[in-house]
Parts: sequence; C-alpha cells; structure tokens
Amino acid sequence: MKYLFGAIYGSIFCIYILFAIFQRKQKGRDPFLKISIYLYSIFEKYKSNSFVQRVIQRDKVKKSITSLCPFGDKEDEIKGHFIEKIKRIVLLIFIGNSLAFVVYIKDLKKGFLIDGELIERKEYGKGAVELELMAESEEGREEISFTLEEVQYTPEQIKILFEKAIMDLENIMLGLNSSLDEVRSPLNFVHKMDGYPFTITWDLNNYQVIDSQGQLKSKFLSEEGTMVKITAILKYFDFSGEYTCFARILPVLNKGKEEVFQTIQKEIEKKEKEEKYERIFRLPEEIGGKKIIWSEKFSTYSYFFMGITVLVCILISINKDKSLEKKLEERKNQMLLDYPEVITKFSLLLGAGMTLRMVWKKIVGDYEKRENRKGEKRYVYEEMKLTYYEMQSGVPEIEAYKRFGKRCGIPRYLKFTSLLTQNIKKGTDGMLGVLEMEAKDAFEDRKDMARKLGEEASTKLLLPMGMMLGVVLMLIVIPAFLSFQI
Repeated sequence: MKYLFGAIYGSIFCIYILFAIFQRKQKGRDPFLKISIYLYSIFEKYKSNSFVQRVIQRDKVKKSITSLCPFGDKEDEIKGHFIEKIKRIVLLIFIGNSLAFVVYIKDLKKGFLIDGELIERKEYGKGAVELELMAESEEGREEISFTLEEVQYTPEQIKILFEKAIMDLENIMLGLNSSLDEVRSPLNFVHKMDGYPFTITWDLNNYQVIDSQGQLKSKFLSEEGTMVKITAILKYFDFSGEYTCFARILPVLNKGKEEVFQTIQKEIEKKEKEEKYERIFRLPEEIGGKKIIWSEKFSTYSYFFMGITVLVCILISINKDKSLEKKLEERKNQMLLDYPEVITKFSLLLGAGMTLRMVWKKIVGDYEKRENRKGEKRYVYEEMKLTYYEMQSGVPEIEAYKRFGKRCGIPRYLKFTSLLTQNIKKGTDGMLGVLEMEAKDAFEDRKDMARKLGEEASTKLLLPMGMMLGVVLMLIVIPAFLSFQI
C-alpha cells in the first residue's frame, strides 16, 4: 500500500513520456496537443462501439455543430471540439498527477522505521512521538499505536544538569532587576530553560505582592519592601528537585485481534520504558512466541489531488458540452427573434409579384450585402443561404425547403416550410393572407419572448443587487455597532 500510490503516479508519468517520444515526429511543439490528437485517433477507430458512443456522445455533438456551423467542414469542427476537450483533460491530469506525486514524496520522507525493526528516538528535550504501526502475525494484520519517548538522561547525568540549572536559574529569574535584594520590575518565572530538559513550576509564600507569572502587584507594595520566599520545582520524568531563594519586593519604579494485539501493545510499551536511555529503539521480532513483522502505517493526501483532478476533468468535459448546448439555445432564441422579420419580408415580396424562389434569392442577397458591410451573422439567414445554394446545385425546391425546416428544428420554421411546400404544390391562392396572419402571430410571440428574456435578465441581477444591499447594510450597521461598544 505504501508504494502503490508511487507506482500509480510513476506509471502516469511514464505514459506521458512514451506518448511524447512516439509523437515527437509530428509537427508542432505542444506535447499535450500531440497526445490529444493521438487519443482522438484511437477514439475514431472505436467510434462505432456503443460504450464509446455513450461516453463521447459524438452524434449529439455532430448535430449541435452542424446546427451552429451550416457552412464549412463539419468533420474538422467536430475533430477540433474533441481534441480541445481531450487536451484540457490531459493537461489537467498531468498537473494533478504532478501535485499528487510531490505530496506523496513529502509523505514518504516522513517514514521512521529503519530496516523493518529499528526506530530512532528523538534527541534530549525534543519530546515524545506518537507512532502508528501495522503489526502482522499469523492471526492477521492490526494497527498498533504507542508513544516513543525521547532519549532520557541517566540519574547521574540529570543530577549534574540540575546543579548547572540552579546556577543559571537565578540570573534568568532576575529579568531586569540587578539582584533579589531589590526587585522593582517583574521576575522572569520561566517554565523551560534552553539547554536543559527540566519543566519548571513556581511556588510562592506570598501571592499578595507578586503573582505566579512574576508580575508585581503595585497596590500592596511598600517602600520598606516585602520578603517573599520563592521555590522553583524542576521536574524531569521521575526526577524532581527544588531551588529556594528569597526576594525583597519593592514598589515598581516604572509601570508598565484483540487479545494478541493487546499483548503486543503491552509488551512494546514495557520495552519502551525499559530502553528509555537508549537512543535507538528496537522493535521486538517475537512476542509471545509469535513472529511479528513491522511496517509503518503510511498515510498520504496525494490521492486527494488525483481525486480533485478526476472530478475537474469530468466537470470540464461536461462544461464543454454544456457550452455547445448554450450556443444552441442562443441560436434558437436568435432564430425565433428573426422569424417575424423573415415572414414579413416574404409577405411583402410575394405581394409585390415575385415568385417564391426569387423572394428567397432576394432575401439571401440582401443578407450577404449586410454581412459584408457589418460582419454580423444571423443563423436563420445562414440556413437560408445554404438552402439557396442547394437549390442552385440541383436539389429540388420542395426538398430544399424541407431540409431548411429540419435544420432549423423549431416548430415555427417547420410550419413556415410546410406553407412554402403547399404553395408550390397547390398554388399561391390565399398564401398572402396566411403569411400576414403568421406574421401577426410571430410578432406577438416575439413580444412575449422579449418580456421573458427581460424577466430572466432581472432575475440574474438579483444576486449582485443582494450583495450590494449587504455591503450597504454593513456600512450602516458596523459603525453603529462600534459606537455602542465605545
């Protein structure tokens, strides 16, 4: 388990390297683009597979791109869409894998088990360490937790250190005072001393003039001074020693697998206490006649980065498809807004005596001039232009109109193409009246749609307006609150 994550991250790096080597002959310098092109070619080989179809949804994407781009090479657009999506995912996996690998290496360096059975204690004064190990025996594998104390001084060493500590303690305790005979500023009641392992506690016989932190209480001090007995208790594990002195306090001048593993737990704690003076702690190879195999309980958060990477890749893929759906929705709204204009033009031009095909040509020609002048593309006129080119290339007029309605995919346009085909089959009797009624209905629908879009826009403004209201309230409430506090 400890090296499994490393193997996974390393394998992913190897895959990237192999891809980069095999694709180095391709043009371009972007290695991620090369990898994306190669992966797309693999998808293309298996595009007929039902599982691949469900994953990439190629037919749905093809239909969306065809609607958005009636002209040009559709396959190039589809290929570009998927390659861009794959490139983003490949790049994100590389970044996520790199972060996960860095965290994994950092976690790996935290290991403490040497040769499977040795653990180095911390140096004097560095404190204990909580260890989590995995013990494996015939009964199975279980987690063992225990506290490994720092290397401890021997009784002889601690006595020597105690004598030295007492000599330094009085100077440290004085703080800004020159001597204990004249204490006019706070005493420094330290709890630890650099270079010494002792924990120090303080005891006073008079807490009325000085507290346990060494701060003087000016209210109860007199110029004659007050004698206070100060006792420092120095402790180190089982050792305890006292240092006593007297200070004359004067007024301040300047204020200012249960049973088996329970046995293992007990034995290792017992062994730890027995070897507390040894720098290297050796884990027992056998306990109760059973061989024990020790290993570190390895934990790493590197998988978190890979999990986030996978999640973001999925979100990017979904977002890329959602952007297509959003464009399709924008296309639909634009075509619905343009519908009354198209119907009105047809009604006027037919009324002027033009044939249906001449009307179509006239509308397309006007659009091309406007497009060349303003550079603005309108989806419905692009579809009409494509229909006109189809008729020019020999597609029957009725068939071209039917294709136009299907490509638009909107009920209004399907109804419109139905009227056009009926006009060709049965003649123009009553056609103008029907178009005028359709234009009137279309304008009413356009009003409703404009009202709906306005309501949606006002709804989107609610959040920023609410945030602005919150800021204004804070500007009013916080100064009022602070004035109350004063």
